[in-house]
Amino acid sequence: CDIYVLSSIHEGFGIVLQEAMQVGLPTVSTNNGGQVDFLKSRINVLFVNLVLI
Repeated sequence: CDIYVLSSIHEGFGIVLQEAMQVGLPTVSTNNGGQVDFLKSRINVLFVNLVLI
């Protein structure tokens, strides 16, 4: 894989997202759910507005 995309409508915490980041994959995620609490937009993730998907 070249990137990891988490396109969930509902996500509790985003463990899979953390696992992808642990192996060094760049990540793209929707901006809802628990991942917004531990990620910084444009620092370690690119957030996408759920409405645009």
